[in-house]
Amino acid sequence: MRYEYFEQWLKKQNYKIGPIRDALSRCRRIERDLKIDLDSEYNRNQCSDVIDRLTAGVKAPIGITINGDLKNGLSSLKNAVKKYVIFCSQFMDPQNNSICSTIVQITGSNNVTANLNSSSKVSQDSVRRGHTINCLEGLIELIIGEENTSLSQEKKLKMLASHMIQKSYFFTRESVDKRHQEIITLIKKNEKIPVRYSTMTEIYKEVNGNTVNFSKNTDAFDASIQRRIMYNCFGRSVPVLIDRDGNREVRCNIERYSGARVGQGRVRNNVFSAIISHIWGYAYNPICFTNLWNIVIIPDYVNSILDKSETKSPANFFEEAINYVKAYYKELCYKMYDMESKINDYERLGFNIRPIFSDSAKSNIVDLVKNLNFLENQGF
Repeated sequence: MRYEYFEQWLKKQNYKIGPIRDALSRCRRIERDLKIDLDSEYNRNQCSDVIDRLTAGVKAPIGITINGDLKNGLSSLKNAVKKYVIFCSQFMDPQNNSICSTIVQITGSNNVTANLNSSSKVSQDSVRRGHTINCLEGLIELIIGEENTSLSQEKKLKMLASHMIQKSYFFTRESVDKRHQEIITLIKKNEKIPVRYSTMTEIYKEVNGNTVNFSKNTDAFDASIQRRIMYNCFGRSVPVLIDRDGNREVRCNIERYSGARVGQGRVRNNVFSAIISHIWGYAYNPICFTNLWNIVIIPDYVNSILDKSETKSPANFFEEAINYVKAYYKELCYKMYDMESKINDYERLGFNIRPIFSDSAKSNIVDLVKNLNFLENQGF
């Protein structure tokens, strides 16, 4: 937990000293009693698992003692966590883990740069006229270097992509092929394949074809353990094992193949300040969820670029950067892992998976990348 920065942020939100102290002490208490790290929980699933555990039930979760009314006690703890989630998601600079108050880019007709530490402010009128605020511009500027901002857009995009690729950790071709074959074997044996829980309705079905919906991740997990829950995966129905917390099976496979422990909490981690990223997305699909060709470990400060959706018609440089960087990762992994042969394997089994790779197969922006970091070579 970033105690001091969280305290600064609460003060900037004009909370009084009493509520500030309560939020800080409650978050610390949650970390201590549940034996968790809120930063790791946020990186894993935005603390949704913690919030679920603090939702009032018949009794308090194991480790938490409530003196007095159970519902009110748990509600106060849950509200403290929600404040911390807002703080992490909106007010953190991923470059240096401090409050994002130094560089803010205001894009619009005037392309003004404002420093929140100075007296300049963005008026509501300027926002109504079409100005927007996006901190990604400042992050990208920090990565490529202020002295390079006058370079051509193509050169800046390549510098950004190169930096992110060189700071990321990939899996070796051998590990990727092994996990791919494991998924193929599960499909052929009609056994359950891990998948991330989704709140979308009518995507899970019983064996008899009846739709089944789940209101909570834990309910979905329990159901998939106790009986066969089917999922329409690229045109073919397969049985699934719905993940316990949204990334557990991914973390387990990462550790099994490389020895790397990421997103497992401050005590167990041997990889820090890192995020698990799904290159093509589709984490709610059983083929894509735990396949290592779809997974890369990235520095947490660049997650704000990779977790954004591509834009069909980018309106500015940072939207162009998101498109370019994501395409770069996809093309690199498509070539490095020989995805064409893997697509053929799935097509032979009746899966219409090729469309998600169409742009990656056509792209031609990746130069020869040397000295990549592979998790299996890190000595874990």
